[in-house]
Amino acid sequence: MVPEPEAVERVSRLLRGRLSELGETQSWLAVEVARLIGSDRPPAQATVSAWLANPGSLAAPALFVLERALQVTPGSFSRHLGYVPAEFDPATAMAPMIEQQSQLDEAERRALRSVFEGFMARHGLSVDGTPLPSAPTKASARRGAGRAR
Repeated sequence: MVPEPEAVERVSRLLRGRLSELGETQSWLAVEVARLIGSDRPPAQATVSAWLANPGSLAAPALFVLERALQVTPGSFSRHLGYVPAEFDPATAMAPMIEQQSQLDEAERRALRSVFEGFMARHGLSVDGTPLPSAPTKASARRGAGRAR
C-alpha cells in the first residue's frame, strides 16, 4: 500500500510539530528510539531526518515506535497512513486525540470534548471507557422496568 502524498505530508507535519511541542531535537528522538528498541546505537541524524521528511517510507512498526517516542496516543500518526497499532483502542484514544488536534483552537477542542463526553455519558461511560459511578447497569435498568410508577 502506497500512502497518499497528502497523508505523508500531514504525518510529516505532525511528527515535526510534536517534536517541537516537546521542545526536543532530532538527536533526542534518535536516542529515544534506540532506547525503546533496546539498542545502544542511536540512528544517524540523516536517518531521523529522512523519517521526518518521508514517514510514508517507514514500515508500520517503525511508525509505532515513533509514536511511543513522541509520547502520543497509539495511532495518532500511523492511522493517517493506514496503519492501526494493536494497542489502539478508539474508546480510550478519542479524548487524547482531541487534545492533539493542533488544527483546532481551544474553544473548538472544548466543544468537541463536550460532545464526546455527552455521547459517552448516554451509554453510562466516562471518556476513558470506564463505567460512570452513577450509571445503572443494563440488569438494574431491567429490574426497575417492572416497578409501579
